[in-house]
Amino acid sequence: MKKISRFLVICIVLCLGLMGYWFYGGYRDGHKQNDQIEQLVNAYIEQSTTSTIKVFYKGNVKEYSFVTPLSTPVKKGISDVTVTGGKVSKVSMKPDAISGKVTEVGDNSIQINEYGTLPIGKNFQAYRYQNKETEVKSASKDEIVVGYSATKFVVVDRQIVAAILTEKITPTTIRVLLMDSSHKSYYHKKVVISANSKFYIKDENNKIKWYKKGSKVTVSGQRLLASTEGKGKIKVHNINRGMGNPQYDGNLEITKKADGYLIVNEVSLEKYLYGVVPSEMPKSFGLEALKAQSICARSYGYQQILTNKLRGYGAHVDDSTNFQVYNNSNQVKVTKQAVDETTGMVAMSGDTVATTYFFSTSCGTTADGSQVWKTENKVPYLISKLQSDVASNTDLSNEKEFSDFIRKKEKAYDSKGPWFRWKCQISAKGIGEKLGIGTIKEIQIIKRGQGGTVLEAKAIGEKKILEMNTAYSVREKLGDPSICFERQDGSKVAGVSILPSGFFVLSKKGDTFTLFGGGYGHGVGMSQTGASALASTGKGYEAILKHYYPGTSLLKLY
Repeated sequence: MKKISRFLVICIVLCLGLMGYWFYGGYRDGHKQNDQIEQLVNAYIEQSTTSTIKVFYKGNVKEYSFVTPLSTPVKKGISDVTVTGGKVSKVSMKPDAISGKVTEVGDNSIQINEYGTLPIGKNFQAYRYQNKETEVKSASKDEIVVGYSATKFVVVDRQIVAAILTEKITPTTIRVLLMDSSHKSYYHKKVVISANSKFYIKDENNKIKWYKKGSKVTVSGQRLLASTEGKGKIKVHNINRGMGNPQYDGNLEITKKADGYLIVNEVSLEKYLYGVVPSEMPKSFGLEALKAQSICARSYGYQQILTNKLRGYGAHVDDSTNFQVYNNSNQVKVTKQAVDETTGMVAMSGDTVATTYFFSTSCGTTADGSQVWKTENKVPYLISKLQSDVASNTDLSNEKEFSDFIRKKEKAYDSKGPWFRWKCQISAKGIGEKLGIGTIKEIQIIKRGQGGTVLEAKAIGEKKILEMNTAYSVREKLGDPSICFERQDGSKVAGVSILPSGFFVLSKKGDTFTLFGGGYGHGVGMSQTGASALASTGKGYEAILKHYYPGTSLLKLY
């Protein structure tokens, strides 16, 4: 009996001990959980009462109660919020935001007029207003468009800790990065300017110095702004283009970097087109084709402003074929007329400005944009389409059918253009050495697009095999400035660094590959030669654009 009683006592003691441990441990863990602290750094306060607060942070909206009710609600804006045990225990409001025209968005800094270059803080957050500024959503630093004052910045200790994109931009001005004379670099060893009217240069300290018309000035300084009096134009003597030293409307921003000077021309979108249209399309192509070109160029420029690719250089586009050729040819009356008579007009796909790619000459068909650039989503207005009035069921992705098509020189809108058909010979040894794969034994066409353009190819060399997996890489790898192209009019052209197009077939004899192809350019969107041919038959610019961008409409933005 005593043994049983002793056993029971021991069991009871052990149970009480375990219960105490569980109780204390559970209390301790629960207490830790309730006192857990979370810091929401540079969060956005959307709404507050004296007892609750609504916070947007890293893509999520949460509503909290205050640990202790406030006497007055917290203002909307950027704050550090401390959450303790699921309730807000502290709100530290950040200073009022600053604003100004953004002139450069780098990886680690942002340049703002009147404030200079400010570093981006460690816990930087970006937001965009929506619903008339009552709510926000997450944004990216890369969405901050240079050249505009549509963003507010919160600055603490000279560092940008948050940005709020405040309004939707309707692009009316564009910033063009001017390349050197060879179109190989963005940097210039020196910058020499003059103007056809009185002009001034403002330095980084906002000091202004005026110069007489025709004065030639070699600029020096870290960051300069050059502008003219009235409607004058600035000539840049260290750049040579097709017409000589180019002259620019608008302003020039000149910034000294480690590799040289960057020159950005800020100009109205319409005056930018004055320089693009004659550089991209001959005046002889006719007014209606030039109008179509103007709308394409405006739509493309509009999209590039919002895309903001060159934000790190303080620009939207450069002046080369990387974007649109600008100020390479003189402005003439008919090209300015084409721009003026379509002022503010863009091509629309639904409620979005269309990306209106264009190129020089088709081979009788256009290419599918999603295949050429390997994008996931097919663009309904950038499709492969035969360029003639004759219907056909030809499958140009089929090797034999495309070979028959390209060799027959079938009649098409572009068929009078010199680049409609071309041929060339390339050295198996020469190209192989250039590519580092040894003499090429065979070039295999792996895949063609819907219009017949080569999308993938393989070069089998003596040393190794080279795979080319995009339309551009095929043209780049197999091209070389030493290759001489014979065009269908008998003229010969050399110095082209890549193949004229991806629309070609090839054969080999001995150490030489012969390529027989057609067209000039990527083949997506509007053929400029074809647009001219359509205009010559009486088609207006609206009909031309509907042909090349099916399903789009026109809208006058301003």
